[in-house]
Amino acid sequence: MPTITKSISVKIDDPTKTKLEALQDILTISADLSCYYVAKMEALDTESKKVLHTETYNEVKTMFPDIPTGLIQTIRDKSLETYKSYKAQIKKGKKASLPEFKHPVVRFDGRTFTLHTTEKCFTYFVSVSTRQKRVMLPVQYGYFQAKILDKLSAGEYKFCIAELSFSYRLNCYVLNISYKYDVPEKETSAVMGIDLGITNLAVLAVPGQLHKFFSGKCHNQKRSHYANLRRKLGKKKLLKKIKSIGNKEQRYMKDVNHKISRQIVEAAKQYNAVIQLEDLSNIRARVKFSRKMNRKLHNWNFYQLRSFIEYKAMAEGLKVVQVSPKYTSQHCHVCGHTEKGNRPNQATFQCKACGYQANADFNASMNIAVAG
Repeated sequence: MPTITKSISVKIDDPTKTKLEALQDILTISADLSCYYVAKMEALDTESKKVLHTETYNEVKTMFPDIPTGLIQTIRDKSLETYKSYKAQIKKGKKASLPEFKHPVVRFDGRTFTLHTTEKCFTYFVSVSTRQKRVMLPVQYGYFQAKILDKLSAGEYKFCIAELSFSYRLNCYVLNISYKYDVPEKETSAVMGIDLGITNLAVLAVPGQLHKFFSGKCHNQKRSHYANLRRKLGKKKLLKKIKSIGNKEQRYMKDVNHKISRQIVEAAKQYNAVIQLEDLSNIRARVKFSRKMNRKLHNWNFYQLRSFIEYKAMAEGLKVVQVSPKYTSQHCHVCGHTEKGNRPNQATFQCKACGYQANADFNASMNIAVAG
């Protein structure tokens, strides 16, 4: 039975001055401790939780005797995750700076966080560990968050962790609460093949029942527009604007991927289908296009779209299978003939054996549907 992990964000609702000071204090301690742990990992040349605990626990308890052990451990674990991410970037040959924790986050687990509700009305508040004592905090939430909190309170969902931070955009403290739940896997009666591409961002096919194209034309035009803007600004060395445009493009891409993946999963639900996708491991190394096409390929986030499809499908109890992409673009799904010459151009599939002609992405999606 698949386990789904998700999260919701809630605002801390109008805390008193004393509670504000307690939250700021624990965030400051988190930043200081995180920097301490990173320095220790650098000095010890280790990414081991066991080594880090052995070498630091007594010293940290001496430095912060009034901080609960559970809180020290979650700060350590969060610091270790951040440091491992930094080291992974270095190993890949990418530029990365040693974590500085300028915008600290405090992680709470079941020992240091509790969700409460009032008896007379369904109003939620939380208690979190700080220096010496716990602090009770009312929270703001909407209809969707309330449904999740109800299920957490009833034990239908299991609490994982909560992370406290200050949102400069919202000008308030925010709690990000992670939770998990099991979803029974549904029995399926069909298979949906999905081909991810450039001209068509995705093409899906349920043999004999459905085929659908998600055109990439307007999205590629928009992304070319962003690329041109960055190029012009780069000549003027306007780095902040370049970064702002990059962030805007990423948000746009994420929104597109969410919408496409949502429609794909809804179609899979309607046709009660297993979803089959090409295994995209090393796709950027495998696929060869013109320089212009390569720029689009390397920029488009195939992995994000695939991950969105996977987790949305999992949340619905639908199975996702990855199949080999070998010859899916050259194989005729009608007669089975495979030949490189079946692709006279990027957009067209024309079988040399039986004469079948179709959109190349559609033919690929049909091959993916019957693969495995």
